[in-house]
Amino acid sequence: MFYGALEWTVPILWLLWLGYWLIEAKNNAPTQKSESFLTGALYRGATVIGVLLIFGFRRSSHQLWPVTVPVLCLAVILMICGFCFAIWARRHHGRYWSARVTLKQGTSLSTQALTV
Repeated sequence: MFYGALEWTVPILWLLWLGYWLIEAKNNAPTQKSESFLTGALYRGATVIGVLLIFGFRRSSHQLWPVTVPVLCLAVILMICGFCFAIWARRHHGRYWSARVTLKQGTSLSTQALTV
């Protein structure tokens, strides 16, 4: 029973984090300068591959290690730590946070500091 609850915790945590991220994305400063499309496509492609590896494939009979309650507990703890770090970084940067490499209006960085 505890195993099933832990299994459902993983997608629920991801959905909660995604909801928070989308809400916070609306409170950004205007962009002054941004990276090129190709540069952004490279790391976004890696992100899509990661999401597919996590959620997109059915489980096969060959596992890297046995998925037990302690392994799932460790996975949930590591996910929570990662989400907390991402939320801290987002709140620390405030309105100047961006998923892309950008220079936001109102920052103290000069436009020469960003070479995209």
